[in-house]
Amino acid sequence: MRIILMGPPGSGKAAISRKITEKYGLPVIGMEEVAEALSAMAGQEDESGRLARDAIAAGRVSDEVCNLVLKRVLLRDDLAKGYVLLGYPKDAAQAEALHTALKQAGRPFDRVIMIDIDRDELMERRVGRIDCDSCGAQYNLYVNPPMVEGVCDLCGGRLTRRPRGYEENISNQLREYDVAVQPILDYFQKEGILTLVDGNGTEDALWRNVQQAIDAAMAAKIESSEAPAAPQKTEKKKAATKKKTTPGKTKAAAAKATSKKTVTKKAATKKAAKKKAAAKKTAKKAATKKTAAKKKAAAAKTTKKAATKKVAKKKAAPKKAVKKAAAKKTAVKKKAVKKTAKKKAAKKRSARR
Repeated sequence: MRIILMGPPGSGKAAISRKITEKYGLPVIGMEEVAEALSAMAGQEDESGRLARDAIAAGRVSDEVCNLVLKRVLLRDDLAKGYVLLGYPKDAAQAEALHTALKQAGRPFDRVIMIDIDRDELMERRVGRIDCDSCGAQYNLYVNPPMVEGVCDLCGGRLTRRPRGYEENISNQLREYDVAVQPILDYFQKEGILTLVDGNGTEDALWRNVQQAIDAAMAAKIESSEAPAAPQKTEKKKAATKKKTTPGKTKAAAAKATSKKTVTKKAATKKAAKKKAAAKKTAKKAATKKTAAKKKAAAAKTTKKAATKKVAKKKAAPKKAVKKAAAKKTAVKKKAVKKTAKKKAAKKRSARR
């Protein structure tokens, strides 16, 4: 089982990693093993040796060199059964590069366990920590205080507390860790291998949660490794049944298949012809309807024109009659005037005589 154990400073990663080694037999790989492998690689007369020597001389190891060294360490034969990696990766780029390289080699990470702990509780753990100057025993003023203040319970040595301002330093350190670790968790979450473990409470409760996560990951790995066996058996059975079939049967089946294909093709062509004929009929009907509509419209127009002409003729007839009557009246008036003129002339003539 290849495991990455992650958690903020003071979450108990070191103690949990030792318990994983005791129970599951998985060795712990930390930055000390990486430093040893880097110094060993620097003695080689090749490109990797040159990179290692340059990194040691510069006092800074690049991501490329660190991933190269870790890949060599994690692909060793004595680590084929698994390990617990501590203190790496530091960012998402390192995580993706290393995990991709291990996947290509056929040994990807199986599980990433992240100890999730409340930050207030973590602050109490780290701020209240005190150490014995003589034996190195650790106490906590809030969780596990000594029996006598300032005196070690084991050796009676003097207990020292962190200097002033240590609380502010821890708070800044945790904020920086949260910013850096979130992209790493997002990447492993997308890969489907991340497990968050509740780290609040006692160390025994944390250990039980870690055991459950590891056992579940192991069971899932066993199931995934056994799953592909079933399809292989079915494929073998299919191959055996194919071998048992005689060539005559296969030929007959092929002939049936071809005949079925031809029948289906013919039926498809018949259906297509029927559809085309129906489409032509509908098109003809539509054309006849259009012509009939055009003829009706033309007839209606002609009837309207004839009606308007009749009305115009009727209007013109009374006008002509009025003109004729007026002409007759003027003619009568002219005749009357002429008669009166003739009478006057006759009177004048008679008067002269």
